[in-house]
Amino acid sequence: MQPALNASERKFYPPPQSWFSKHISPWLLFLFFNAILVMGWLPGSHSVAVHSGFALAEVMLIAFLRNILTDTSITCLTIGPEQVTKEEVGTTTTLCYPDIKGFSEHSAASGTYTRIVALPNAGKDIVVEARYEDYQEIRALLARHVPDLDALKCARRLRSRSK
Repeated sequence: MQPALNASERKFYPPPQSWFSKHISPWLLFLFFNAILVMGWLPGSHSVAVHSGFALAEVMLIAFLRNILTDTSITCLTIGPEQVTKEEVGTTTTLCYPDIKGFSEHSAASGTYTRIVALPNAGKDIVVEARYEDYQEIRALLARHVPDLDALKCARRLRSRSK
């Protein structure tokens, strides 16, 4: 049994999986398992070429399915009163607020994201993609606990220009 959530703890999840993986991956799984059955039951399929072809097709399908399943894996971001935790495919990253330098927004080819920057030797940074439905609320909650590095950089620029 899991402990009860703290009243001020908030969990955030990314939106549901993409259309492709939601509608196509069940069919790919169906075809994959049918290929195994056909390979075993195909009459006269004692040829090395036939078995090799099916084996190669299955390996490629497994690699493709692995990419789909890891792309749509469940992630959970928890912002609590004492720490920020991000749970991904079998890994959990937790940073306590004293171990966080701040957060900043970045843009890349894949989209916008917020990086929660950890102090040296405190752990690895946490990346929060803008695809979370409550992305602005996540940034507001972070701003309550840790400094906004973008705002600090902007304030430093304004002070240096005014001198």
